[in-house]
Amino acid sequence: MMISIIVPVYNSSNTIEAGLESLKNQNFCCYEIIAVDNGSSDSSKEKIKNFKEVILLEEFKKGPAAARNLGIKNARGDIIAFTDSDCCVSEDWLSKIFETFNNHKEAHAIGGSVLNANPNNLISRASEISDFGLISYSKKNTPRWVRIVPTLNAAYRREVFNELGCFDDDIKYAAGEDALFNWRLVKNRKKIFFNPEIKVMHFHRSTIKSFLRKKYIYGKGYVITRIKDSTMPNAMPFTKRYLLPFFIFAIFFGGLYNDVTSYIKFCNKNIRDIFVFPLIVLGRVAHVTGAFMEIVRNK
Repeated sequence: MMISIIVPVYNSSNTIEAGLESLKNQNFCCYEIIAVDNGSSDSSKEKIKNFKEVILLEEFKKGPAAARNLGIKNARGDIIAFTDSDCCVSEDWLSKIFETFNNHKEAHAIGGSVLNANPNNLISRASEISDFGLISYSKKNTPRWVRIVPTLNAAYRREVFNELGCFDDDIKYAAGEDALFNWRLVKNRKKIFFNPEIKVMHFHRSTIKSFLRKKYIYGKGYVITRIKDSTMPNAMPFTKRYLLPFFIFAIFFGGLYNDVTSYIKFCNKNIRDIFVFPLIVLGRVAHVTGAFMEIVRNK
């Protein structure tokens, strides 16, 4: 069985080499690596070209969804695996994916743990908790059936795309397009399995500016995906203007509850962790601001 790895790339010159190196050194025998550049203005493409094993494609339609879709169309594998250009994978990443699919024949998609590649940076730690805390720390990190796996560490059987189509490339942001696709699977009775032994290391945002911008975009994506599919969890009738204060309240405090839950599980009783929490709250403010602006834009 062949596995195709697809990596959407946008201005990732600082991390792409480490990521491709980890993909090149898998202990699995039959796979291909497809990197899809999405209009990078830095040296990402030049660095990718140094890896002769990597198939380089270019997609100029903005957004990681469009980049992934081009990769899917050119992939030869029976399984399509995804990671991001700011990630490194474990040596047994593909082996664990293959093994998990083999052990769970009924699974249509599989995901795994997201670990922090820069845990000593406070902003990186805040990003880890608020973005992936519930994935990495909930339910004691046990194997289980889930409703979503983020595409920085996910794999799908090819027939899923043949039957249900690809990612919604109208979404121009790296924010929610994977959740929207996963929800399509759930609605069509496809099963998604989480195996914590399938691991990637993620280089989270490490500056205040990049962290807040990412959270702002995530807020926009939260609204965009739920306007596109009102059956998604926590979807709201955003067109009802008189309910706007309630929406904002629910988005902020609902998200903050998840953040606090993750923070409690994550906290190592280290004095430095005290300074992480204000960053998490600040990120949640940026998130709800993005959501508010997108609601207003869609009036």
